Amino acid sequence: MKDRFPKWWVLYSVAKSLFLKFGIISFLLIFFLCSISIIMDEYVRPEAYLYAITSCLLLFGPFAINYVIAKKRKKKILAVVEKIKETGHFKPESGSEGWLFWKSTYLGFDFQQGTFLGGVSKSMLTLNEAIIDVKKG
Repeated sequence: MKDRFPKWWVLYSVAKSLFLKFGIISFLLIFFLCSISIIMDEYVRPEAYLYAITSCLLLFGPFAINYVIAKKRKKKILAVVEKIKETGHFKPESGSEGWLFWKSTYLGFDFQQGTFLGGVSKSMLTLNEAIIDVKKG
C-alpha cells in the first residue's frame, strides 16, 4: 500500500505549526518595531531596514508558496476530474460542482446518474485506479 504522505511531511507539518503559532506574531512585532525605529529616529541604522524587509519576506513568503502549491494541486485535480468525466459515468451540471481552493477539495454531484465525486487532493490524485475501474466496468 502506498503511503499517503511523504517522509518529509512530518517536518513540514511541525514547521508550519510553529510558524502559525509563533512566527506570525514574532515577524509582525519585529516589523512594527523596526518601522517605528525607522520613522522616529534621526539616524537610522541600516540593520533596521534589513530586519524590516526580512521580516516582511518571512511573513508573506510562506503564504505565497502555499498559494502556488494550491494552484498546482488544482490543475492536477481538475485533470483527474476531466478524465473521470470523459468516461461518461460522471456528468455534473456546472451548478452542482464546488471547489475549496485553500483546502484543494473538489465536490461534484451528478443528479441524473446519482453519483458524486469529492475529496482532497492527495486522495483524488490517487484515483487513477478508480478511473481504470470505471472504464472497465
